[in-house]
Amino acid sequence: MITWIASPRVPHGLVATRIGQIAGRALHVDGNGGYPHNVHFLGVRVDINPWKPLIAGCYIQSDDGIRFWVHFGYERVCKVCIQCGTIGHSRNNSPHDN
Repeated sequence: MITWIASPRVPHGLVATRIGQIAGRALHVDGNGGYPHNVHFLGVRVDINPWKPLIAGCYIQSDDGIRFWVHFGYERVCKVCIQCGTIGHSRNNSPHDN
């Protein structure tokens, strides 16, 4: 399943490719080779496995050694369970409820 990940206030470049690799398979980085289309969000087009839970984000280390959390905002992905991270049901219908 191909989707875009939008992450606010993230430096571009190798970080973007790494984010795409963590979430799935990076296909395209917005602005790679030039200026990004949106300077407020980092956009990475990724191919994700819809049968596995989505990754909420990750820690990335900047060039100066500072670790920071990068939130993954998946665009146009509906019915994501906030409890288990899988696509196709909401938390109210989660098979993981006790």
